[in-house]
Amino acid sequence: MKIKLLFISCVLGTSLLFSSSVFAKNNININRLSGQDRYGTSNAIVSKGWTKSNYAVLVNSQNFPDAITASPLAKKYNAPILLTDANSLTDSTKEKLQSLGVENIFIIGGTGVVSSHIENTLESMGISVKRIWGQDRYETSINVAKELGSSKGMFVVNGEHYEDALSAAPIADKLQYPIILISKNSVPDIVNNYVNNIKNNGGAVEVIGGEDMLTNAAVSSLNPTKIYNQSSKYDRNLALINNYKGQLDLSKVYISSDKGFADALSGSALAGQNGNPIILVGDSNQSNVNSFISNNNVTNVNVLGGTGVLSDHDVNVVIGNMSATNNIVTFKDKNLEKAIRATINKPTGELLKSDVNQITELDVSIINEHTDIKDISGLENLTNLQILALTDTEVSDLSPLKNLTNLQKLNLRCAQVSDISPLKYLTNLQNLNLWCAQVSDISPLKDLTNLQKLDLHIPQISDTSALKNLTNLQQLSLQYTQVSHINGLENLTNLQQLNLDRTQVSDISGLKDLTNLQKLNLNNNQVSNISPLKYLTNLQELDLSSNQVSDISPLKYLTNLQKLDLNNNQVSDVSPLKYLTNLQDLLLNVNQISDISPLKDLINLQGLYLGINQISDISPLKYLINLRELNLKHTQVSDADKQSLKNALPNCVFIDFFEN
Repeated sequence: MKIKLLFISCVLGTSLLFSSSVFAKNNININRLSGQDRYGTSNAIVSKGWTKSNYAVLVNSQNFPDAITASPLAKKYNAPILLTDANSLTDSTKEKLQSLGVENIFIIGGTGVVSSHIENTLESMGISVKRIWGQDRYETSINVAKELGSSKGMFVVNGEHYEDALSAAPIADKLQYPIILISKNSVPDIVNNYVNNIKNNGGAVEVIGGEDMLTNAAVSSLNPTKIYNQSSKYDRNLALINNYKGQLDLSKVYISSDKGFADALSGSALAGQNGNPIILVGDSNQSNVNSFISNNNVTNVNVLGGTGVLSDHDVNVVIGNMSATNNIVTFKDKNLEKAIRATINKPTGELLKSDVNQITELDVSIINEHTDIKDISGLENLTNLQILALTDTEVSDLSPLKNLTNLQKLNLRCAQVSDISPLKYLTNLQNLNLWCAQVSDISPLKDLTNLQKLDLHIPQISDTSALKNLTNLQQLSLQYTQVSHINGLENLTNLQQLNLDRTQVSDISGLKDLTNLQKLNLNNNQVSNISPLKYLTNLQELDLSSNQVSDISPLKYLTNLQKLDLNNNQVSDVSPLKYLTNLQDLLLNVNQISDISPLKDLINLQGLYLGINQISDISPLKYLINLRELNLKHTQVSDADKQSLKNALPNCVFIDFFEN
């Protein structure tokens, strides 16, 4: 029987960029390990430390909670950490596994983090796989610890943030301590049990996290042997390194930006090989890092990531070749500068990184001239930005956004954008609006797997296959596009709202598995067969107007419908609608209906629209006592019958009632 060993590995990029230079002032050798993206950086790191490896560890490049516990396990097996997407093994990672000759791999995380498809791919390559996972991030960290084996201690960190875990990783590698995750306010039972077992055997429990990370109640319940509770992540990072400096090799250090976990995680396995620490670098701690490097006779600094993540300027500052006060930020576009100044309430004076770093939300419409904004260079300095609106601007170049990896919401409605390739790096995006952009290629969106809301109201779009991996999407708009085949949408099973208004869709069979849909707009298409809709029993609103539908029998299963629009179709038999007793609005204008008796039991109807049909008998409508609006224009109903119905429904407004 084949034994499955699943190793976590950080995904390797295809491009390797090694740059070394000696800064004579301090006689410090600088080596940058970077690539075109996180995969390229990972590839560069692995190539630096391994030419062959029997083992590897594989982690999701976008999902830090499971990944950050992997480093000590990688150290145990002298294994690199490789990165992958959630659903498919990236080509660069596959190539690196083959070149390393990996025979055994640990996957960290469940199938929702690293899919079973990836596991099958690895096995087809002849690699034995073992998956380590739990019901949540906390249990996963415990199961990684168990795989690590007996230990003389552990590091405990907040599992909702990655910085403290990355600080601990190389030291945990050296000590073979597991990294255990807890929540800010409490300690899960499974963690308590593990902690008690370690303490009962004389092991150390070292907690890393200030009051902003861990409450006193959570920390005290662990009864830790040591606490690193400095107020900032940077101070905790250096405090931890200083505490273990006697067991570390400080002649070489690794420095990493604090703005993302992937580069530092990939580097942690390399740093752990020789007991070198990872130092986190941000705008506010550069002088402290410089002091540490100077005081500890560091001679080699490895920079993790490209210049877009950690600039040459920042590297020069931390090694002492440049003053940290040189942090002036400039904006070429004066209207953008006005918006920045208005946001931080600083009308005059130099703009510094410390000024713009406080901005988490920016809407350029804060100034009247927002439509004249053309150049957004300078925005790359707003590294804490989470929400950005560039609506109605003349912006075309989005490259300054590519390193704003904290962005969660981006509105580019009516911007003059044609190339969205810089967006591929914004993997934390949850909400993206490209309404009326000038984009035809949406492939850069394919890895933005955290997206929950996406507006692609873009006439040039015809291919949706790039969306197939965006399985967290809940709202998607493709209205006014040239989409005729909905390739890829069948995977988006978390969708709750889908807008295909005025596309060129005729075959909707790909929608049948989208059972979480609550709102679906298929207005103005070429749909005739609606049988796939019978599976969408959670639908509350459905627009099928201006199609070619004649058979509506599949709708009888949609008993949660509250609004149904069948205007301008070829419907003659409305009997399937009698089951839809939750309907409040029903639009049947411009069809071929003569018999409306099946509607008599739809007593929750408030709006009913029957204009331009062949109806003569409206007596069934007298039972619809909740009707507030009724359209019978251009039917064959007599004036007498209309008056009788009006008397029966005194609270109803009749549209063009006596005009045929």
